[in-house]
Amino acid sequence: MSRRIMIILAAAIATLTLTTTPAGAGPGDLEVYSAPSYSGTHVTVPFDTVRHYLFRCVSVYDLTSTVLTTSQSMINHAPYDVTLYGATGCSNLITRVSAGSQWTTSTNQTVLSVFVSLTA
Repeated sequence: MSRRIMIILAAAIATLTLTTTPAGAGPGDLEVYSAPSYSGTHVTVPFDTVRHYLFRCVSVYDLTSTVLTTSQSMINHAPYDVTLYGATGCSNLITRVSAGSQWTTSTNQTVLSVFVSLTA
């Protein structure tokens, strides 16, 4: 009987571990930088915030909780694609940052808004 309880408890702990949002930068988060080459002011956008904007256009200002107004590099740990735009309202396409990849400007592009979508 106690072995059965231990197995159930271990399964419950494993499930909880897999569904808990990590603290700080890590799996599920989006790291946003104000300058090229992952420098300047850095904001870690938690997974729950990234997920909140799924299928929506959002300004860098709102995405980073009013810390940044623009971005020039990002590291995408989220399981979503993030499409970057050089104007508000998700116009003037710059590029798409796939889940698990990163981007930094090579031509002094500045991101003002992003669109969060499921991976292509």
